[in-house]
Amino acid sequence: MFKKYLVLSIIVLVFNSVGVRLVFSQTQDDKSIKLTEKIKTKVTKIGVGEKSKVRVELRNQTKVKGYISAIDGDSFTVTDKKTGATTKIEYAQTQKVMRGDGFPRGATIGIIAGLAVTATILLVIFGKRYCNEAAC
Repeated sequence: MFKKYLVLSIIVLVFNSVGVRLVFSQTQDDKSIKLTEKIKTKVTKIGVGEKSKVRVELRNQTKVKGYISAIDGDSFTVTDKKTGATTKIEYAQTQKVMRGDGFPRGATIGIIAGLAVTATILLVIFGKRYCNEAAC
């Protein structure tokens, strides 16, 4: 009698653990489907044309930079402005889509100007302190 209950409980535990693994794998698929839909929405929002610059990071850690030249139902095409090479990318392969190709030109100029002003102020403050008429 004890053997029957032992075997029955082992069978129940095995089936229970198999069910848990199946549920876990479904949640991973749900996450990838949600990510794919999110990326598809973002690409559609950015639009098509030479002004729609993007940086795309794929799931295999490859990075593609350019502008979106075409949008299809399950993929989009990125064209490199310098070389003219086109890359067709499926939404399912995409990890991240970022708008633009870095800092805007105005932000870069502002950062450089701020650093230059800070360096000048520091030179003026500490230059008077450590330099005198005898030596510098």
